[in-house]
Amino acid sequence: LKTLFNEYAEKRGVSLRSLRFSYNGKTLFLSSAGKKTPDEFSMNDRDVITVCDTNYLAQETSSSRSGAKKKKAVAPKQHAKKH
Repeated sequence: LKTLFNEYAEKRGVSLRSLRFSYNGKTLFLSSAGKKTPDEFSMNDRDVITVCDTNYLAQETSSSRSGAKKKKAVAPKQHAKKH
């Protein structure tokens, strides 16, 4: 997943450190999840990884506490293994 995280940050033009990824309500930390594949999380095609930009959260005023700006990254398609 590290490649997905890095590509997402690069395409958005933001620091990877400012992004928080989660899947099925659980935070995906780069230090542990980055070394795993979507299969290891039982991800399927079109599953969604939620992304929170903490820089955006820090820029919000206290009067608009509607939460962080969220984007969604779709898990990459898995290719069937041929035997």
